[in-house]
Parts: sequence; structure tokens; C-alpha cells
Amino acid sequence: MGYARLYDGTAATDYSRAIEQIERLFIVDSSFQPRFTSADELLALVDSLSSGTLIESQRNTLSNLRSGIQYLLNISEVQLNNNSSSLPVENHKFDS
Repeated sequence: MGYARLYDGTAATDYSRAIEQIERLFIVDSSFQPRFTSADELLALVDSLSSGTLIESQRNTLSNLRSGIQYLLNISEVQLNNNSSSLPVENHKFDS
């Protein structure tokens, strides 16, 4: 029965419909304005999340998030200072 569905177009229609729904999730709203205005505010927000009771995986996630933000800030500063267009990010190791 599943083989017959390929010939009547149902599988292709279902696939297309599912992909359209998934793609809608990734549409970026260009009018979105984040509530933070600086990297320091973003880091303070991350730090505020660590003030509660967290399990180890949550602490690790927050640590990785903070490290990642600081790493991106450092890259931005280096790019501004060197006036270069890009630096490799893939070699950076975050805590696990």
C-alpha cells in the first residue's frame, strides 16, 4: 500500500507540506529587536540564569553559552583591530 502512494502523489504532497511548515519556523522577522543593547547586558542575562538551583547539565549549558559569547566578542574585537573579514570559529573548544 505504501508503494502505491508514491504513484498517486500523496507522499510528495505530504512531504512538501511538511517541509513548508518546517521552513516557516526558520523565517527571521527583520523587525525583531532584542531587548539587550550590549554584550555586557547579554552576559548579565546569562549570569542571572545561574542564580537559581541548576542541575549539572544546565550549569554546563550556561557555562558554554557564556564562553561562546565571550569568544564571539573576542573575535569581533580582533576583526575590528585587524580589519579582517573572518576568523576560523570551528577550532574553538567549548567546555563539555
